[in-house]
Amino acid sequence: MRKINYSLELLKIPLSCMIVFIHIRFSGDLGYLIDILARPGIVFFFAVAGFFSYNIDLTAIRKRICRLMNLLLIVSAVYFVETYVLYYKYCISIVDYIVTTVNINTLAYWIYMGANPFAGHLWFISALIGSYLLYGLFIKLSVLTNTKMVKDISMEGSTPSANGGVKDVIDIK
Repeated sequence: MRKINYSLELLKIPLSCMIVFIHIRFSGDLGYLIDILARPGIVFFFAVAGFFSYNIDLTAIRKRICRLMNLLLIVSAVYFVETYVLYYKYCISIVDYIVTTVNINTLAYWIYMGANPFAGHLWFISALIGSYLLYGLFIKLSVLTNTKMVKDISMEGSTPSANGGVKDVIDIK
């Protein structure tokens, strides 16, 4: 059974509100201030993903990537249909909409930049997939090359490193 970190769960409530405040445009100087103060919420959600990714293996990373890919594709399909129905069904045919929207340039831009052509506000999911792919690549490379990873932490009783932290060597085999 998975242990729940109640501190993180409680912290998600105000930080989720911060994300909502980013997407709601308030006018004037107050709106500008709210936008600035709400931005750290984005960093928090990436940090939480990193926290829960610490010491997981490649199989777990693959599962997370597959779950996120499925979610992204399903939600993108819904937004694709919604965009056509709400904005284009009276202007162009569905075939013309698909041909102009789904092409190699759009898909390449989506893959390379993470900019979803159908739902731009879902960039976070694309960025998280890219982060997991990069993390998995680092794990794979360190295992393949049989290297030692150096982890810099701050603890008493260990040898201090040059930058003031403590170096513990972890052998990955």
